[in-house]
Amino acid sequence: MKVQFEFTPDDLVDVAERALDKSRLAASLRWRGGAATVVLAGACVYLVTWGPAPYRLAFALAVGLVVAVFYPKAARSARQRRLRRLYRERLGSPGPFTCEVEITPSGITTTQVGARTTREWASIAAIEDRGDSIEFVTHGAGTVVVRNRAFRSREEWREFLDTARGYLAQALPAGGISPQNRPLP
Repeated sequence: MKVQFEFTPDDLVDVAERALDKSRLAASLRWRGGAATVVLAGACVYLVTWGPAPYRLAFALAVGLVVAVFYPKAARSARQRRLRRLYRERLGSPGPFTCEVEITPSGITTTQVGARTTREWASIAAIEDRGDSIEFVTHGAGTVVVRNRAFRSREEWREFLDTARGYLAQALPAGGISPQNRPLP
């Protein structure tokens, strides 16, 4: 079964963000970066503020709290801007580009921007209905996102999802989950 849709660098940014949101390492790095920024902002405010120590400490804590609230959104926005610039540089234009996704009993094949990649079902960790897309989460690096706009109808979307899940289930050994195809934590 084969589908096709157009994508832009913004779609690639979204896919990268989805992959990062699933990563414990990325979450840890975000938390550490946020904590370091809060502590640094609070320390700087404490050091440059005049007055009694309790006043300086209260002001530093207030600034640290404000930074803690706004840092995650600001960091995500900055990361998305950098990714968008990277994808536009790599792709050479703002798009749109065509992505073709084919599922067969042996795996999932994507063709986009002159590259054809086939992943065997054993490399797929999960198939998720994300509401706006069907997401194939792979072991190791990579996520394949098939946007809902690839389907002419809800029935075609359902058939694609059911077929993919069927192929994935057939690829599993008799016990259901192989060491290679265990769910992601």
